[in-house]
Amino acid sequence: MVVKRNQKTIVLSTGGTGGHVFPSIAIGDVLKTQGYRVLYVTDSRGLKYLDPIIGSDELILLPIKGFQGGLTPKMAYAKALLSSIKLLRPTYKKMNVIAVIGFGGYASLPGLLAGWVSGVPVYAHEQNVIASKVTRLSSLFVKYIFSSTQKMKKLPFFVQSKVHY
Repeated sequence: MVVKRNQKTIVLSTGGTGGHVFPSIAIGDVLKTQGYRVLYVTDSRGLKYLDPIIGSDELILLPIKGFQGGLTPKMAYAKALLSSIKLLRPTYKKMNVIAVIGFGGYASLPGLLAGWVSGVPVYAHEQNVIASKVTRLSSLFVKYIFSSTQKMKKLPFFVQSKVHY
C-alpha cells in the first residue's frame, strides 16, 4: 500500500470472529475508495479473516485474549489491555489517525480506548439488536453508535441518543 504524506487514517478495531471482522472489511473498502488509509486492529483470531485480503502494513495484532472465570484471567486481560493501549497510542499519532471505529468483541476495546485517551474521535458499530459488553462500555465515551436498529436492547437509556441507524 502506498501511503501519501499526511494521508488521514481511520482505525477499524475489531474482535476476532467473522461477525465482527466482515462488517469492518466492508466499511474499510468504502473508506479506501474515499482516499483514507485504513488500519485494522484485532487479535490473532482476526488474522485468519484479514490476512488474505490486506497487507501487513494495514494490520496491528494485539497481544490480547478473552477471559472467563475468576480473578486471574481478568487480571491478565487488564494487563494486556493496558499494554495494547500503550502500543497503539504512538502508532495513532504517527499514522495521523482521525477516527477509530470499534466493531465489538473484546479485542476491539483497546483500539477504542487508545483513541479516546489520545483525543481521537471514537465510534462504535453494533451489528446486533442486543448491545454487546464492549458496546455498552464504550457507549459512555463514543461519539456515535452505528446500528441497523433504532433502539438497542441492553444499552443504557441515557446513551440511546448516540445510536444512528
